[in-house]
Amino acid sequence: MDCRRSLHLASLGLVCLSSWLAGGCFWTTTQAVTTQQITSPSAQVTADVKQDDEATKKKKHAASCVAGAEMLRIEANAPKYTQAQRDDFRERAKKGYEQALRLDSKNAAAQLGIARLCLDANDHDLAVAAYQKALKQNPKDLTLLYELGMVHARAKEWDRAVVHLKAAYELAPDNKECAGTLGHCLARAGRIDEALDIFRKTVGEAKAHFNVARMLHHVNQDELCRQHLELALRADPQLVEARDMLIQLSAKSVQSARQ
Repeated sequence: MDCRRSLHLASLGLVCLSSWLAGGCFWTTTQAVTTQQITSPSAQVTADVKQDDEATKKKKHAASCVAGAEMLRIEANAPKYTQAQRDDFRERAKKGYEQALRLDSKNAAAQLGIARLCLDANDHDLAVAAYQKALKQNPKDLTLLYELGMVHARAKEWDRAVVHLKAAYELAPDNKECAGTLGHCLARAGRIDEALDIFRKTVGEAKAHFNVARMLHHVNQDELCRQHLELALRADPQLVEARDMLIQLSAKSVQSARQ
């Protein structure tokens, strides 16, 4: 099979999946009975076993709905589509996630998908509400905590971001991405000592001060930035990034004085 035929088949698969989701990807009792008859035509099972089997099938079908919805959600973010097409993809993705939740009310992936859809659509309030709803079901979910923290960080709601990022960090203290994001948000919130404590655990004393210095420079606190750059170089005189930034700050000060 050549590449063109493979691509054709793949595109047909996406179309079929989209059509299936658009139809609601419903799981009916008839489907369950038909599958049972095919897989075990002569078995006489008890009512409890049938219920367990039905629940398992519903969960599997819910997972299929989530997988299809996630494909549509990701496709909606592709720049090649018009806004109307992106909206259509997102609406069909939403239906897929909602159908998954009707089949399996505790499906964490579907809850996360709905929250991400709101975030993709740049609806801050709906995204926060969706993440919070998902967290009520899964309060120790690292991904939910981290992403909700990032939602608040993007809106410059630093203290709220810190609450969720700190909870995520406590679940995974060895996760450098989580630690780094928490450290930067603490610095932006003006909680410098706490930020330094987090950075020290992941990147050491010198880079801890350098990371804080970069954040202070970003918010135009150059004098405090300079102090942390000097502390960074005191801890590691070979830290080139800190030395370069300090030179830039000095040049900026000279230029300002001349003006």
